[in-house]
Amino acid sequence: MDEDDDIEEVEEGPEDEDDMAEQNGATSLQDTSTRQFASHGPDSAVFTLSTHPQCPILAVSGGEDDNGYLWRLDTGEEIAKLSGHTDSVVATGWSSDGEMVATGGMDGRIRVWRRVKNIPQGQWEYSRWEFLTVLEGMEEITVS
Repeated sequence: MDEDDDIEEVEEGPEDEDDMAEQNGATSLQDTSTRQFASHGPDSAVFTLSTHPQCPILAVSGGEDDNGYLWRLDTGEEIAKLSGHTDSVVATGWSSDGEMVATGGMDGRIRVWRRVKNIPQGQWEYSRWEFLTVLEGMEEITVS
């Protein structure tokens, strides 16, 4: 038995959006998303999304616009803008208790925020966040 016997030929998909629309019998693409993260901007990709470990309606996203955002998933409301990166935010994560959130960027930085617990009466308990610290890696590694 040759090694090539196990290889199947796979038909390639459409090359671009127009070809995909034609292949599916449609003349244009339709947005059927249930939630949008518009604060990232109309031409910016969203690279990462993480939901809160204890509050399933809270999420953090990161994108091509160099920012992270906290969102209420039930309403689509932007809770906070997590700025300070100088390149795309490609990683997000929560502490296990959900009291801190981190964003990781292509700039080599991890920025950490924590929830403010003393909030005015009537505000949602997750509505205020403060910047805590930044972790930075080496700018460049040279091997001789």
